[in-house]
Amino acid sequence: MTGTQRVRAWVGRHRLSLAVLVPVVLAFLWVASDEARAGWWRVENHLPVHPGPLGWAVVEDTGLSLESFERLRVLQEDDESSHPPAGYAVWRAVVASRSDHPDTRYCDVGVVDDRGRTFTAPLIGVPGYSDSTVGCGTRPDPEDLGEEPPAEGEPVPRPDSIVTEVLFLLPDDAEPVEVRVWTESRDDAGFGARYAALPVP
Repeated sequence: MTGTQRVRAWVGRHRLSLAVLVPVVLAFLWVASDEARAGWWRVENHLPVHPGPLGWAVVEDTGLSLESFERLRVLQEDDESSHPPAGYAVWRAVVASRSDHPDTRYCDVGVVDDRGRTFTAPLIGVPGYSDSTVGCGTRPDPEDLGEEPPAEGEPVPRPDSIVTEVLFLLPDDAEPVEVRVWTESRDDAGFGARYAALPVP
């Protein structure tokens, strides 16, 4: 009797036991993973919040708006101009935020294309480089931004909104459809499962 025949004979003899065992094991795995699935549902970004009639998506204590979104044919930095690398396009997103969050907070931002791909990598090595974060909490103190602090006795400026420009490097064949803003924080500073889904114009 060959090895294959022995396996078939063993399966034939234990067919009923296997028929009972497989659903029991699957049920056990489902119950054992319940806590992990519940934790994922609470904190992983999977619930989109779309802008209202005035263009603001309100997530928790923060409003987010896509002020502009455009493709840059020429990149300008100081007096020098350059073009994106061959096969790629540079897109600029300008995101505004208003927040009642009491502390400085930054959110991640990405561009989603028509195929569902999300691009978040920093635009490194291209003039005008910026990382993929936007301010979405109280504006930092001027010193934290490299600015001159206000004169003694003057209030620290806290604008109604923070406007951030972010550049993205996408393949030429990518057609952007949405700018997505979310938090990675798993504590009270985060957005939980929700994220701002801002359609591109």
